[in-house]
Amino acid sequence: MEIFFKLTPCPVCKKNASSSLGACKSCQANLFMPRIEPELIYLGDYDNGLERAIKALKFRNAHRLSLLFAKTLAVEIKRANWQIDIICPIPLHWSRYLERGYNQSALVAKALAKELDVEFIKLLKRKKRTKQQAKLNRLERKHNLNKAFELNSYNINNKNIVILDDVVTSGATVSAAISVLNNANIKSVKVVAIARTSIMHL
Repeated sequence: MEIFFKLTPCPVCKKNASSSLGACKSCQANLFMPRIEPELIYLGDYDNGLERAIKALKFRNAHRLSLLFAKTLAVEIKRANWQIDIICPIPLHWSRYLERGYNQSALVAKALAKELDVEFIKLLKRKKRTKQQAKLNRLERKHNLNKAFELNSYNINNKNIVILDDVVTSGATVSAAISVLNNANIKSVKVVAIARTSIMHL
């Protein structure tokens, strides 16, 4: 199997051979600068190699990168000693899912749940197709996500929930998701992301 991966160029640097985790060994060693905050863990700023890696997962079917992101996030979550019962991805609207064929956040969330031996559940549903958050300013992002999510039929009373998004910018997306979950009598909710944009990009 490893021979197959060596025939695949690394989607990040495009110079070296890939691996079973979707990136070459050199990129794996230099891709992340993890940050742990009280309610948020992310693997680095959304630029350079990490930006290329996320775009490869999101738009170029580099699905094995989800394993690399999940394993690295799992290390940081264990370091932070978070209590987790369920990992929930930020959902795509069904029309965008059909266009792309997969939800990159769900791929990472499912792999992360396996790493941590917790439940992976798609708790949220996207009710409306929103504009791309990256193209909007802070106020437009908040309005864009008004009533965008609803809770699927699960009993999550007194559960510790972690929401996974690929990139956190203004926080509007995860805030909208958190507000829905908070209405379900959960115990706690925190956020993990692959990357976070800097203040300069807001």
